[in-house]
Amino acid sequence: MSRTWTFLYNDWLAIDRGDVLSTVATLPAVSEEEFKQKRIHHFLLKSSQDLRDGHLWVSIFCKPARSTFTRAQRLTCGLSLLLTNMLTNIMFHGIPTDDPHAQVAVSGITISLTTIIIGIESSLIMFPINLVILQLFLRVAPKPKENTKSRRLSTLHQSKQSMMSVHGLKSKTGDMETTKEEQTQDEKNPQSSNAVKSPAKRLPWWFLYIAWILVLATALVSSYFVMLYGLKYGYVKSINWLVSFLTGFSQNAVVQQPLKVICVALVITLILKKSVGEEEYGYDEKLAEDEEYLHTIQGPKRKKHPALNPPSQHLMKKIRHRLHLEWFMNMILRDMVLYVVFLAILLFMVHGHRNVSQAYVTSEAIQNNFFHAGSKNEVKLDQVNTMETFYKYLENTVIPKMTVMGADDRRKDEPCSSLSEFHLVGPYRLRQLRVVLEPCEDEIEQLIKIISVPYCIQTYWIGNEDTNDYNGSWKNLLDDKAVKKVTPWIHQSAFKLNTIPFPAEHAIYSGGGYVIDMPKDLNSQLAHLRDIKNSDWIDDRTRAIFIEFTLFNSNVNLFSVVMMIVEFTNIGAMFPYSQVFTANLYHYGSSLEIFVAVCEVGFLLFTVLFTFIEYTRIRKIGKKKYFDDPWNYVEIAQIALSYIIIGLFFERMMSVKNVLKDYKNSRGNKFVSFYTAISWDFLLGNFMAFLVGLVILKAFKLLKFNKRMFMLADTVVMAKGSLGSFMMMTGIFFMAFGHFAMISFGKHVDGYIDLGTSLVTLINFALGVSDFAGLDAANRVLGPLFFFTFVFLAQWCFMTFFMGIIDLAISDARSKLEVRRNKYELLEYILRKLKENILHI
Repeated sequence: MSRTWTFLYNDWLAIDRGDVLSTVATLPAVSEEEFKQKRIHHFLLKSSQDLRDGHLWVSIFCKPARSTFTRAQRLTCGLSLLLTNMLTNIMFHGIPTDDPHAQVAVSGITISLTTIIIGIESSLIMFPINLVILQLFLRVAPKPKENTKSRRLSTLHQSKQSMMSVHGLKSKTGDMETTKEEQTQDEKNPQSSNAVKSPAKRLPWWFLYIAWILVLATALVSSYFVMLYGLKYGYVKSINWLVSFLTGFSQNAVVQQPLKVICVALVITLILKKSVGEEEYGYDEKLAEDEEYLHTIQGPKRKKHPALNPPSQHLMKKIRHRLHLEWFMNMILRDMVLYVVFLAILLFMVHGHRNVSQAYVTSEAIQNNFFHAGSKNEVKLDQVNTMETFYKYLENTVIPKMTVMGADDRRKDEPCSSLSEFHLVGPYRLRQLRVVLEPCEDEIEQLIKIISVPYCIQTYWIGNEDTNDYNGSWKNLLDDKAVKKVTPWIHQSAFKLNTIPFPAEHAIYSGGGYVIDMPKDLNSQLAHLRDIKNSDWIDDRTRAIFIEFTLFNSNVNLFSVVMMIVEFTNIGAMFPYSQVFTANLYHYGSSLEIFVAVCEVGFLLFTVLFTFIEYTRIRKIGKKKYFDDPWNYVEIAQIALSYIIIGLFFERMMSVKNVLKDYKNSRGNKFVSFYTAISWDFLLGNFMAFLVGLVILKAFKLLKFNKRMFMLADTVVMAKGSLGSFMMMTGIFFMAFGHFAMISFGKHVDGYIDLGTSLVTLINFALGVSDFAGLDAANRVLGPLFFFTFVFLAQWCFMTFFMGIIDLAISDARSKLEVRRNKYELLEYILRKLKENILHI
């Protein structure tokens, strides 16, 4: 048997990559003992061999070169296996399983006698015939060729001898021919280097026709019966079966079979520690006539050519620089293509499910009906400032509109209104949040004794929320041992109500509280309102009343979660606040949304690809050099935002699925909060907005190799010293005027009620948005003086200084631009490559 030498070299032989950066290396052969210790190499070799030859579908594309099992035969066997698998799958599709009591469940896997019998029957139908076909193709011998080579070789040898005798040349028999004795000795010598292992027993060559007949007959018969079963099942059941079959078959071919190959290679090489050798197929193809004749003669010894010396260091350095430049240009082009494709996918994904204009119009219609002032008979939310107006708002506005939107059988003769397009999803509810009684502060204890105040009520925060249960009145606590029924006096947690905290103007309110679910009919709603008034359900410890409901507009497929809240402060004032969240929660209903789903899958793949690219770059250039480039932080931020969006997408999907399931189970008779689901959707939209803005701004990175794109960065660098001093002076200036305005005008003008609001108002002043009338009304002397002083200093002095600093920096950057050259002539490189490819074609 021929000897085999193994050379292991885990590096590149190149001048532009690898650790050696050379084209010369000495590779010693690995000894057998040393080769046996290379377990990882054996594992990779074994898994590669089994995957290329043992996995039927992979072997179609990666067939071993020495294998006589051709690609056409492999493809035909794969077709036969696929069709027989389809036949056995469709035969037993939809067969009912055993009674649940007769099934055995082990670690979540259910096993029954019917399942076992179906598995055995499927194996008996599918595997024997395919195994026979495979073995026939593998073991059949090639068709023998006609034995005419001896006569032809003899003729060729005689003609050569005659030509040599005519020209008076002697035949160098000892040098050019191998004697019969030597040939006989080589055949008898078992240690000869040309000895060949005796081939395994193979089937006659005409068995190949039997194999082809079997495989084609199996495919045709299986196809025929699959067609019959499909006609029997009908369109819908056939499609359901096809989806389930393709899912299982793909999982088996893509996941299970490769895992099996890897596990087998792992056990054989790393656990059993068996060595893996060269692939052997038991058959060596016979040499052609001319090749065999060449092996029967010994030509003159081949001349030894002088070994070429490697290129000089100067030339290698020059070539390395050119290759590095071309590699970098190719990376720029790759990044540009990936950027354009990724940006297109991202924009389709973001805008595919979000019609911003329709959502805005829908929210505006709801606000006009509930929040803003309307007709004389109606009380709007912005008019609620006392308990009397609050009850009127419920009675004259909320209840009539909810009755119209919640009616299941709307009459055709009803007057047309904007609310007629909305449907109330379930009932609506009132939710109250209260605070506990707390002792007054010690600082005012003497004053309390004089005025005789019994207790103090603090402002709301989640820590002092009242969570006690009451019995028909806020004065009667419910016994802990009593059976608690859901009433307006029983506190329900945010977890039970499936509601998250809500930020309003004066506080962030929890998702729990005391709840009243309002029915859909008008009389029952008015009865509940009378009970609320008569029982003093709203008192001085009430800090917020929520009116929550969900609307659905089927014309535009939009859900609107409406949160109306009246905040009660401890100073006796009431502040109405409202917010509408409109979004499309039901996706993938149209062909466009199916395309958007494909874009979402593409977004996931691009995120994984970008992660791999950045990880490879970090390993290639090192962490220190990688993080020296500020644009790499942008790449990391993009990848982080992408993974956050993927997580939020699945969280939103599960939340919407759960809330729709809860609503379906309630049959529309119980309030189901959509606020959590739509909050996830809005949070997802916000992160998508950040990502879109960041990705669009990345266009500057792709253009940074043009010298004109450096002008903005050069301007900032030139002006950073002066700008730092200017920003410090500006900060001191605004802090001084902000404190002055807050102290002087904060009690009279809402734009100066605190320091933050005062600074925002002053920034608007600097931009030209002023409130001279408010300052003049607050103080007739200090107001105008403050206004003119601030405007003069901010808009004349400071803005002039800022423009002067920028103008000087731009002049310096322009002078530097004239001597700067483009780092990479990308356009010239693209044109040159196009010309080369066109000429090559």
